[in-house]
Amino acid sequence: MHNVEITSDMLKNAGQYLGRLRQALDGFSHDGTKREHLWDMQNIHLITPYIQHIDDISIREFVQDVVNEFQQAVVPLQKELPRAVLQADFNDSNILIDPKSLKVIGVIDFGDMVYSCKVYDLAISMAYSMIKPLPNCSGTETAAAILQGYCQTNEISECERKILRICIASRLAISITLGALSIYKDPNNEYLKRHAQPGRNALRSFWTHDPPDVDSIFKNAIETGTSSKIETH
Repeated sequence: MHNVEITSDMLKNAGQYLGRLRQALDGFSHDGTKREHLWDMQNIHLITPYIQHIDDISIREFVQDVVNEFQQAVVPLQKELPRAVLQADFNDSNILIDPKSLKVIGVIDFGDMVYSCKVYDLAISMAYSMIKPLPNCSGTETAAAILQGYCQTNEISECERKILRICIASRLAISITLGALSIYKDPNNEYLKRHAQPGRNALRSFWTHDPPDVDSIFKNAIETGTSSKIETH
């Protein structure tokens, strides 16, 4: 998907596909997914020792703020959230599309699969969509297109909706921190440095976006998607 110009309709279609994928994974289990994984959002505390490697002080502070809020607002709810095996890396580099119809036809890379909170799959996809926002759209509005599509083929509870903003920011924070760790280990790698900036920009933009406005945009996407359900098989 990263090799084409992404549109709002493509993001909605990706969200629809993710909703179906989530349903399919609800019936899957494997002992190997029940593990402690650094990229698993429920283990966000594991990135704390590495935040120091973020060389931009303002981004470092954003990341620490996100981690703190996740621990305060989400961790106490984790036992109540629906759980299943997650694909855990649904982003444009892993999404396959038909070159003619531009519809999503598959997904690759299941190396990050974990048994965790289902809402994290949605948050991960929305987070990565913000790294390259749609033309004339904010990262929040771009991510809302995925959310709308997802709600056409799946459901999101009120509890999950309330923590969606912090979960999206948390995935960006994890990606930024582990990227900084990689740069620390390989400081002359210009490729890593170049690809770190878009994620940092996405977090800065999203985390400073007025929370009530974010909530309103996401609520509208959920209502629009829910009112135009698509049959799933």
